[in-house]
Amino acid sequence: MRKLRNYVLETIQRLQNPSDCESAPKLLCLLDNQFGLASAVHDVLWCFVAALQMGRTVVLNSTLWSYAPGDDGWTRTFQPLAGPACDGVDTENAIVRGDDHGRDHGIKYRSKIIDLPASIVKILVANHADPYAWWYGQIVSYILRLQNTTRLAIEDFKKNSGYKHPIVGFPGYKVISNQKSARHAFDLKARRQSSALNGALTDIFLLAESDQLVCGLSSGFCRVAYELMQAWSAEAGIDATRKAVSVDIEFFYAFVPFPPRRTLYSNEGIFENELHWSSAGVLLEKSNDYPAIHEARHKKYADGFNTGRIVGSSADGNRMVFPRFKTVQTYSVAQYAAFNSTRP
Repeated sequence: MRKLRNYVLETIQRLQNPSDCESAPKLLCLLDNQFGLASAVHDVLWCFVAALQMGRTVVLNSTLWSYAPGDDGWTRTFQPLAGPACDGVDTENAIVRGDDHGRDHGIKYRSKIIDLPASIVKILVANHADPYAWWYGQIVSYILRLQNTTRLAIEDFKKNSGYKHPIVGFPGYKVISNQKSARHAFDLKARRQSSALNGALTDIFLLAESDQLVCGLSSGFCRVAYELMQAWSAEAGIDATRKAVSVDIEFFYAFVPFPPRRTLYSNEGIFENELHWSSAGVLLEKSNDYPAIHEARHKKYADGFNTGRIVGSSADGNRMVFPRFKTVQTYSVAQYAAFNSTRP
């Protein structure tokens, strides 16, 4: 898996550093997201998935991003996404990916975000417990490469707060908190301004570095931390899936539902709202366009059950549940132009 990780990152590096950016096919990523940091990161993730599918270089325009406005807003905190040959390049003929103009449009628009690359899917699915988190994590780790000043600020916080391994311990534990970040989070005017960015990044990076991540995956903040944890663990060839526990729902991407789950065993429903099926191979799907949001709001516990329905049925998939351990995730697969010329 370490070899697969290196292959993916080398492909991204090659695509993002063309020798002649002027003539290279490009995708202009408009980052004008006015929501939280995690939402913005997942917008850029979508740009990268689309660009990799088409074999294009991502050129970021973040001048209107509330966290880091201006021409150099992104690079004050993060490393540039594209190489120096792309500085000031003409993007008039680039394909544009940006705001989805509302969630209803975004679901259809971003549906290809759940397509795994055909050239790596066999190895990935056979060797990792959460392939989507691994795949997104490799890209997110590239997106969130820090400038030295940002990295040193996070290291200083770790040193001053006593952040050291093991991170999770019970009953002998120590609570470490970022008071400045918390104040920004509760200030509706300041929470999405540049002054809050470093604090939010510190929180995400420390969560991702912990030995056991316990949070609600309904939160984009938690999902970015989990994606980074997967990427950093992959450097050592480790699957980080069991290092994370969600207190509400399982991992997902924004409001685009993953493909159906496939049953492994029969199931006799015990609860009044539990699905029944008699054999393996039955497909279970989410029933509407906002399943993760609905499940997070209305499901009380992280109890090992998912909401959903049998594919093709008219049951209320927001109310019906099924035991997750009797199912496996299926995957959507597509050809990626970025991987066509090489193999892992």
